[in-house]
Amino acid sequence: MGAELDTAKFLWDIFKDGAKLNTSSTTVSVVPKGSAVADVPGWQGPVSYPEKYQELSFLFQSNICDFTLTPTWQYNGQYIANFTVLVDGTLDVLSSLDVKASTNEASYDGDDIVELPYQIDVMFHNVTGGTKNTTFRGIARGDGGGRDVG
Repeated sequence: MGAELDTAKFLWDIFKDGAKLNTSSTTVSVVPKGSAVADVPGWQGPVSYPEKYQELSFLFQSNICDFTLTPTWQYNGQYIANFTVLVDGTLDVLSSLDVKASTNEASYDGDDIVELPYQIDVMFHNVTGGTKNTTFRGIARGDGGGRDVG
């Protein structure tokens, strides 16, 4: 088992009431406890795993929400640096979108590679179509891999 990890749960708003928030400084890094990202050599990336979020108008079947939610991070073969979620897209004027990202505590897998579980919660609201909640879950890995967990 690798060194004790310096990690905690984080939650941050990315998009609120249809407006992008300034979250450029919101990142999560998972390195050995007592170390800084700069102390750990060999960073590569960033790597990203985009997810699409789209909604069609109930009345006109036209696209009223079209977003890409992109978890992105650097890796060095074992640890994770600067994990964040980027949000980009278009939204109809009668619609609103809230996006929140959260991470859970990281752990090592059987090969001493860090895995960081994350969740992206999307709340979409449209005047004619009501409110819809969608959750994306995944795992970021210190070897640059990642996977969707439903």
